[in-house]
Amino acid sequence: MSGAHCEWCPVVHGSNLQDIELLTCQCMPVPVALVQVRRVMYQYLLPHWHLAGRLFRANASGRLEQLLSPLLYLLSRLLLPQVMNINAATAARGKQRLVAEFDYVDSLLLTQQQQQKEAKEAAGQGVAAGADASTSNSSLPYYTCGAELSAADVSLAALGGYVVGVPASQMGLAWCPSIEDMPQEMQQFMQALRDRPTGKFILELWRVHGPLMSRI
Repeated sequence: MSGAHCEWCPVVHGSNLQDIELLTCQCMPVPVALVQVRRVMYQYLLPHWHLAGRLFRANASGRLEQLLSPLLYLLSRLLLPQVMNINAATAARGKQRLVAEFDYVDSLLLTQQQQQKEAKEAAGQGVAAGADASTSNSSLPYYTCGAELSAADVSLAALGGYVVGVPASQMGLAWCPSIEDMPQEMQQFMQALRDRPTGKFILELWRVHGPLMSRI
């Protein structure tokens, strides 16, 4: 992989972000799939009014939508499992798919980390400079497709944020379930993803570039 940007993965600045959810590129051909994230999350959210119902109510766009949130919840609980084929078996497969994609992004990040280290050592800057760069408040030391934030990174953060428990305030939401709010089985799954290199990278993307991510 080259350290330069993939031509199919434009740098975010000046790019159109409206349809970024299913973006693919040569350097990250299998982004976190939107349908898998929703399928896994809804499998654990929809049975519980205190999770899904509160999510709908807290993030309602107006008073009327807030009043109708119980009806929206009931309709979602009845229809979404049919429309999106949500059940225990498909959610389990969704988890496997997400783990496989985290495996892939882990390998991308390892490659970028190694390339950055080699480049700095070749330039005589050493590892310490890389450590200093990691604490920057404006950028990360490396991204999935090179040295700059790209649409692939924004796509990864926007979709993966839900399964690693990015706080609601960072995502521009009034409320969303934290890892601690989820059923125990899902808590364990989310925490395992959160502890991986990709999970930590997603958390850092939101910490550093949060306002940009929340526009998606």
